[in-house]
Amino acid sequence: MSSRGGGGDTIQISLGSTANAVTAHTLNLQGLAVTSSTSDYDDDGTSTHGLPVCNAQTTHHIQNNHWVPRVLMVDEPTRYFVPQISQQALLQQQQTQQQQHDLFSGWSGGGGIEAFVDPNLTLQHETPAWGDIHSSASLLAYSSHSRYYQEHTTTTASSSFSYNISSSNPRHVNWDDDNDNEEDDEQEQQEDPQDRRLRLQRERSDWNRNTYTPVQQQLESKIDDAWEQQQRCSTNNFMDIWMPPYSPKSLVALPYSRQSSLMSNNWWESYQAGVSVSSTSTSSILNEWNQDVLLENLRRLLEESDGCQGVTITTEGSGVYAGLTTALLQELQEECASAGRIVYHVVQDVSSGSSSSGATLSTNNGDPEKKNEQDWHSLHVDRLRRHLGSGLALHDFCENAHAVLPLRIPAYSSNGSSSNNNNISFLEATAQVALALEAATLPFRLHPRQDSRYQVGLLNAPFFGGQDTQWGSSGQRVSVPQFLQCLQPSSRYSVLELDVLASDRNANDSTSNSSPDYKTPTASTVWDEFKAGTSIERDQRMRESGRDGQRSRPRDEAPGGWLDDVQHGGILTSLSQKKTKTHDSSSSSSPRHRKGGNQKEVVSSRAVHHHFALSTSVRTVIDQKDDNNYKSDKNPNNNKNRMTDYSTCLIQGMGIRYRPERSMCTVLNQTVGQLTRGGGGAGAYWSKVIGTDAPTVAVVGNTTRSYPHLEGICADLKSVLGPRYRGYYQRDLVNGIVPELEDCEEAVAGCLDIRDAYRPPDGSGLVEDEGDDFM
Repeated sequence: MSSRGGGGDTIQISLGSTANAVTAHTLNLQGLAVTSSTSDYDDDGTSTHGLPVCNAQTTHHIQNNHWVPRVLMVDEPTRYFVPQISQQALLQQQQTQQQQHDLFSGWSGGGGIEAFVDPNLTLQHETPAWGDIHSSASLLAYSSHSRYYQEHTTTTASSSFSYNISSSNPRHVNWDDDNDNEEDDEQEQQEDPQDRRLRLQRERSDWNRNTYTPVQQQLESKIDDAWEQQQRCSTNNFMDIWMPPYSPKSLVALPYSRQSSLMSNNWWESYQAGVSVSSTSTSSILNEWNQDVLLENLRRLLEESDGCQGVTITTEGSGVYAGLTTALLQELQEECASAGRIVYHVVQDVSSGSSSSGATLSTNNGDPEKKNEQDWHSLHVDRLRRHLGSGLALHDFCENAHAVLPLRIPAYSSNGSSSNNNNISFLEATAQVALALEAATLPFRLHPRQDSRYQVGLLNAPFFGGQDTQWGSSGQRVSVPQFLQCLQPSSRYSVLELDVLASDRNANDSTSNSSPDYKTPTASTVWDEFKAGTSIERDQRMRESGRDGQRSRPRDEAPGGWLDDVQHGGILTSLSQKKTKTHDSSSSSSPRHRKGGNQKEVVSSRAVHHHFALSTSVRTVIDQKDDNNYKSDKNPNNNKNRMTDYSTCLIQGMGIRYRPERSMCTVLNQTVGQLTRGGGGAGAYWSKVIGTDAPTVAVVGNTTRSYPHLEGICADLKSVLGPRYRGYYQRDLVNGIVPELEDCEEAVAGCLDIRDAYRPPDGSGLVEDEGDDFM
């Protein structure tokens, strides 16, 4: 892959309800990061807090004079419309679908296919509270004084030539009838620049005082009421989470919904349905929709982008959404082969109340004998399709994408709200993953200008990033191809992992074994963890001992202890790794009793693994007053020096203890709390999720810690292809739900190759029967 990424645009695609919720949170944060807050301007219109830290053109484009995300959100039609519709409306929708089904069953081409949903069903929200919140958010977002507003300019900084669209240009042809807008534009162009600046300042000042401040306060009050009265803003619909502004073209509805009688659950659970062409009429309609709706929207975004440098796809499960992801990746290889392709694969535990395809699992109501027989049968069928789809998805994703990042949503209450135990709500669970993703992608989203608020540090990077030769190179940002080069020393290693700073909630839930007294680290305590064992701490200790006239022996401690899981003395918790069962040594010391003794689920320590690449991104408050090392220093470049010290500590922490082939760090002097404060609907709810000015630490790794996850997929895939499931497989094969056996065996071989690439070191105790081949 070339290190020169060409253009700077990226495209985001999301498929599935849970994946869309994660993407919605991420888009809210990205929209705030690429714009300046309304409160960042004084009454005279001058900025008081500087420009936004992220480049808007990387993730957004201008539509109707507003920055909107460059994204496609794919889901069933009922997710975009009112979830609970009347029986009469549902019957009308099904009749419409039946007519479309009869019409397109013999369709041979030409024209296009629209989403099969009643146009009379308008966009609504699940609860009135969310509708009120979106009304206030829209009032702030779509104003001409909004933070997202961007005046149309006819000249660009990158080109010395411009096209004059005024009526004085004889070569210009106006194809629209909107003469009033043209006259208004000409009047504004004729207005004196000084008078226009003063007029805009007065208008902004009036809008801030009369509209922004009262509406923002009203919005925050609505969030507080909804949080208290509705069990932490309970919702399972990503449209409630995604705040304006956004383009209606970003919403791509599937041709069928789960409520449709024309579509069985087999279609939703089938990975094959989203990938290949089938002779059935139902699959034919999906294939036509795939070509004329989904891929056409993708081509439109590619044509509108200025040299696409990367595409991120967030998908979920192992059913039709995973299959559609493979189809998108294959299309991207043909349309823009040089663009980096990253897949975020959201995996849900069955215990959370959803199956692999996103459908709610059946409950234990009804006749016990009949129920047990149905459960036994459906359990085997679901296991076959889920494990087969997971193996096929892993093989195809690694074949067609540059990197695959598995994501495990933290356990949440099945109704979307938080329960009385430590489980969190659906909104909180997906927000935690979005926080980590937003921070992890900062390296290629930051603005390329020189800015003292952020810095990117590189070690053993295959390209030149700066002039700092002390520990590596430093710069302001990297491109998506460069980001992937840092995370992939070899194309053989394409499976990533994501760790995030553990909080007092995700570290103390029912699946964790950390101390119940664990508290979320503050910016000051996180900095102390970063410094431990580094040269920065040693230099500070030597200065302090020199002032006191005493000598103290340096602590014999290697830096980087903070990178481990909280269960092993670190400050992180994994969002990707599969917990493995291990013996609790406190219960029994006899090897004979260990097999039947107490066991607990843990994530293996980093100390027993190979690390191919590491990338750490930190959002925190960098203040010289927090550290004795800087209190007496009157240098105005204090924050710049402190930024370099942060980068040095991070690079040393990753490099000295774990010795990755390549490493990268990103430090941003801005917390999510600072980013979202006063941010309209996109920022109003974050204080409830993360608290005030809490730091964010996200670590993307390419290590052998992925081995348990990969080994589980291989074992499950081989088991469902065995004789026990042969009858279920043959039946699904006849119905076109699963692929041919040769394709499945090829996927098994591919998954085994991927798993073997991440085999832990011999003697680690993580591989059963070391030396014996899995086959």
